[in-house]
Amino acid sequence: MARLALVACLAITACRGDPPRAPAEAPAPTPAAPRTARAPRSPIKAAVEAIVAEVTAAQPRNLLEAIGEAARSRGLGVASLGGLSDEARPGMLEPGDVLDCGQNRVVVFAGVDGDGVHLVDPASGPRVMELGTFRLEFAGRHAYLIAADQADIDARWDELFPRSRPTR
Repeated sequence: MARLALVACLAITACRGDPPRAPAEAPAPTPAAPRTARAPRSPIKAAVEAIVAEVTAAQPRNLLEAIGEAARSRGLGVASLGGLSDEARPGMLEPGDVLDCGQNRVVVFAGVDGDGVHLVDPASGPRVMELGTFRLEFAGRHAYLIAADQADIDARWDELFPRSRPTR
């Protein structure tokens, strides 16, 4: 009986000329903002990436020291930063600083954002590392702070470590 009533209702609607109702549509989802895996480039970071690539290709005995010498020879300011502490990292680093990975390997620090810590590895290219993983992998590792000139290094050092002088 219910089926007959439904057929009769549809027939009456069709005879009256009422347009069929479309089912209600869900609102279209708003597109998500694209995520980028690249940190903003800086002139120092670009120069350091070139130095790291050049020095890495030469395969020196002490890669980190050779990168420091190459940066100094190009007029950049360089300061040796001992082992990185858990609390201070990565806030004390700026794009272009070089981090020791051990086994005569280095990465260039590119920045930090909501995605994680951006690094440029001469062997594998850019990558993003989760902050916790970064802290575990680089705890106690050596780093070089690299800036446009020695005055910039001294200013950074004074902010990080008041009343002390950087090791050059």
